[in-house]
Amino acid sequence: MLLSLLSGSAFASKLIQERGIYPNQSAEYVRTLNRSTSTDADAAFYNPAGLAYLGETGLHVMFSGQTYYAKKTHTMDYYAIKLGDAAPEMTYHTKDQFTGNKPDEYFAETTAPILPDLDIIWKGKNNGHEWAAYFDLSVMQAAPSMAFPLGLAIIDWGNLAEQETVLFDTGQVFEAYNADASATRTEYLIGGTFGGAYKIAKWVSVGMGVRYIYASGNMNIQVNNISYTVDGTTSFGTNWNIDTDYKGHGSSIISSVHFKLDETPAAVPGWLRPLDITLKIEYHSPIKMEKTTNSLVAPGSIEASGSLDIFKDGTPADGMTYSAGNGESSFMFQYPTQFNFGLSYKILQNLKVETSAEITLRNLRDLDGEEDDYNAIGYKVGFCVEWGFMEDVVGSVGYLYNDFGLKEERRDEADMMLPSHAVGGGVSVKLSERLSITLGAYLEFYVPYSIYATEYTNVTEPTYHYLYKEFKEMRYSVGWGITYRLFGQGDISLGESKKNMKL
Repeated sequence: MLLSLLSGSAFASKLIQERGIYPNQSAEYVRTLNRSTSTDADAAFYNPAGLAYLGETGLHVMFSGQTYYAKKTHTMDYYAIKLGDAAPEMTYHTKDQFTGNKPDEYFAETTAPILPDLDIIWKGKNNGHEWAAYFDLSVMQAAPSMAFPLGLAIIDWGNLAEQETVLFDTGQVFEAYNADASATRTEYLIGGTFGGAYKIAKWVSVGMGVRYIYASGNMNIQVNNISYTVDGTTSFGTNWNIDTDYKGHGSSIISSVHFKLDETPAAVPGWLRPLDITLKIEYHSPIKMEKTTNSLVAPGSIEASGSLDIFKDGTPADGMTYSAGNGESSFMFQYPTQFNFGLSYKILQNLKVETSAEITLRNLRDLDGEEDDYNAIGYKVGFCVEWGFMEDVVGSVGYLYNDFGLKEERRDEADMMLPSHAVGGGVSVKLSERLSITLGAYLEFYVPYSIYATEYTNVTEPTYHYLYKEFKEMRYSVGWGITYRLFGQGDISLGESKKNMKL
């Protein structure tokens, strides 16, 4: 039957989402969307060198939690088919008399009641030397049971395409198609980072860290009650039951340098002195993800295409058989190398602006060849404004634009990776000399995308399937954080942005 069905589809993509490391790792980020020049406790994630400028010595502990919601929607209009030299024809299932339960729109959504992040820093000062040691524990990436309750359009397309191809120019009428489909993706990538920072001069500090990453996930696809009605006769298709686990581990090296120009020699012009500058580089090693196939039942024609091999772990378990190919026991995943640049400028004692930029080398990594689906770089740019409008209270608003660098024609239902605009805001309040809290929220708007695409199969002769796809997505997060300092002396510092409430 279909020898290359679903090639280039969502099933041929990575089991792990390709969104990259989540940037929202603290409530301070949620309220500003720009933390590249952080000198607060969350600099343990965003700017290790900035920890050398924590205002007071002692043990600083920051814990953040977020409620996170994401929803993706997509449509797929499979409107025409062409076999060999024949003229294209309108597909049967787009005609008025066709019936069935295929949805007009598919969606996926996930809610994370809490995404935690923990930063622990010891800030020391001895004989004029200032340094910090830190530990950061972060949920770097997650899809807590992201559900596709109606399945994905590509599943229905696979079932429809088989019938449309077989019936092309036969004179038989394809009258109805029904199926009950669903899919669930679950994944967690957890990172633990140890590192340190040292102030090599009053106006410059350096920081480094080593991160261990543990990755795990599962993909589950169920399709039941498949039926086709042709010329008044109903036949039934093979149910799908696919369930695959995967796990692996890797590491990262992080380094950054922070320049604080208000501590530089007197030769620096006064108008430059309120400026902070940060540069950070992160390199991530490839992660070998080992697969375990718990179940793989699907139509033989679709399995024969090889498009389901990504769910196969290389050796069928007892009681399980593969009709075509064993797949591989593992696959490769790697975060792209990342460069961050940040500027912070104090306009007034209680008013500061910050900007950030991030560049990721999207196609210089190991994704088993799928790195070629990307342009050379992905990037983020943003800015925020912080205002100490009351004693012990700082408010902020921020903006961020993100482009993953994915080539337009490689977008799919599972990983749309649309460009986005995010806006956020919130407040940070100092409750005592040792305790502060932060509240924030952001909303991310994704740029809708539509495309006319052509899928190729070869049953008895070259076949072209004409499709129109639309992708939409939205996300939001509400975050809170608490920072507490033990030991040390003097007033707690929330970084330069809140020291004595002078930004």
